[in-house]
Amino acid sequence: GTLVRAAVPGATTYTSATGGGKLNSGWVEWQIGDLPPGAAGQATFTVDIEATVASGTRLDSTAEIRADLVAPDSDNAAVNVVDVPILLLAKSVSSGRATLGDTLTFTLYYRNGWEAAVTGVTLVDSLPDGLQATAVSAGGVLSEDGSTVTWALPDIEPGSDGAVTVDTKVTGIVAASVTNVATLISTELSDEQASVTVNTSRPIVPVPIDARWLLVLFGLMVALVMRRRRLGSVAS
Repeated sequence: GTLVRAAVPGATTYTSATGGGKLNSGWVEWQIGDLPPGAAGQATFTVDIEATVASGTRLDSTAEIRADLVAPDSDNAAVNVVDVPILLLAKSVSSGRATLGDTLTFTLYYRNGWEAAVTGVTLVDSLPDGLQATAVSAGGVLSEDGSTVTWALPDIEPGSDGAVTVDTKVTGIVAASVTNVATLISTELSDEQASVTVNTSRPIVPVPIDARWLLVLFGLMVALVMRRRRLGSVAS
């Protein structure tokens, strides 16, 4: 009899197999029976990758074939996990440049791209130094110092989305730019973050000129004009 088996990779959960494959102690096994000369075939199995697996993780599976009176053979297959956000969070701002006293509105957009509902959802917007929240959309809870806004969101069904906003005021210029970071937290999936950067600058304040300095400047201008006239007369 011929036995074909394949190892279930770590950080995955076996879900199904073709051709009568069955899970046995971490291996998916197929009892093929007798194989005539030149016979060939294939079988597949499916696993779900755990949501906590980091991007770039390599998942390996070794396959083996064994039969009576012949030497066994094996091969290996590998898959590199690419982190595609299932719980999406995006952020935008009303203006990419601001100065002291300006108002900026941040919009936080979220979407559940998973196949199941996401529960225990909390959205936290942490404002940097120099920005203070002045108003938030429905459900947002503003911290006493105005630096953090928290929304306890209802369960997000598959394919559903939503958005919240927070109005802020530039209360201080602490750097050439400030970055606002938001975090979306859920029970089932890894935290998702989004950020947006605003360039900040101090307002240009005109410097008042004393009336006495205006008289001095006027006198200098008159003197320069008279000098040019005298030079012109001499040249003639």
